[in-house]
Amino acid sequence: MSACRPLITTLAHERPHEGTLSADANALDIVPGEGDLDRQMLVLSFALWLIHFAFMVSRDFPDGMYGDPGSTLARFITALACGTISWSLYLVLKRLRRRRPVATFFRALLLSVPACALATFVNEFAFSRFAGNYLDHPELFLNRAEFIFTFSFFFWVFVAWVGLYTMLCNVQELREQERRIAAVTNAANAAQLKALQLQIHPHFLFNTLNALSGLIRLARNADAERIVLNLSAFLRHTLTTPPDRFVPLKAEIEVQRMYLDIESVRFADRLRVVTAIDSECEDALTPALILQPLVENAIKHALSRSEQPVIVTIGARREGEKLSVWVRDERNDHPAETSAGFGIGLANVRQRLNVLFGAHARLVSRRDGQGWISVVSIPWMTAQ
Repeated sequence: MSACRPLITTLAHERPHEGTLSADANALDIVPGEGDLDRQMLVLSFALWLIHFAFMVSRDFPDGMYGDPGSTLARFITALACGTISWSLYLVLKRLRRRRPVATFFRALLLSVPACALATFVNEFAFSRFAGNYLDHPELFLNRAEFIFTFSFFFWVFVAWVGLYTMLCNVQELREQERRIAAVTNAANAAQLKALQLQIHPHFLFNTLNALSGLIRLARNADAERIVLNLSAFLRHTLTTPPDRFVPLKAEIEVQRMYLDIESVRFADRLRVVTAIDSECEDALTPALILQPLVENAIKHALSRSEQPVIVTIGARREGEKLSVWVRDERNDHPAETSAGFGIGLANVRQRLNVLFGAHARLVSRRDGQGWISVVSIPWMTAQ
């Protein structure tokens, strides 16, 4: 989509052309999967120990005690081994991880003790094989004081690793909660939109069946048959259209023509339909059937209450990053005789706009010359 995105209360993802509300939280594009955390911990495990290696190599030891190439090699081997141990520790914790952050931290800290002991042994072994000082003094290998000193030195690196691990786990848990909440919200929004859609059909059917009954009483069988056929086509389309689908404006106008064709049989030559759609707006996306209550409102509050000819105009134009679509009825009666019609139809449209766009869309209905106009303003969206 271009220019602007529809904002669905808790969703901020782009919709595909004629897409529907997604209950799949992956649509949010903000939630890392388990594989992402695995990669993060793999990089963290080795990066932390390689940084430790770089720090140790840069230090100056008395009399160059550990500055020989053998000691550098021993440190590098230790860094790689400690990175592997840290990664293995993560794999163990991954199976034990719970939702509570404090439990996650202390469990990781507890298991880091044997991991640190193993890392210390690897360090001692590597130094005993390559470091000059250890080769000159074999008794240093597994010396108690040396082992405790190295263990305490390494343990703080493991503590840092545990802290970062806990933080990443907490971030993932929070994002998974966002995903679950978004999925539930999406499902609730879809259910609400479906309920609003079903609210329209009985209202529309009541008017249409009244018209059909009148034609039968007048023995206008051909017109009655035409209404039945048009009604069948209209309902087939509307009942199979998901309430959260976005369609090009030209497709929405075509659906309204089906409805107006039904009404034109009922009101004969008193109904005139005019479209004033800017060419650039034809492919702009709109919520499916969003105009249906507005068109029906114009018929109900203009044609049904007057014997005068009525012009129903459906127009659209782009206003910056907004698409403005309106339905206007005009007749020769005094406008005070016309009702604004703030009933089921307009309330339905307002609720749908609120669910789909929040504060980024609005509906305004007011007097306009010799009739009324209802204007829907939504974010500009296209399928490209």
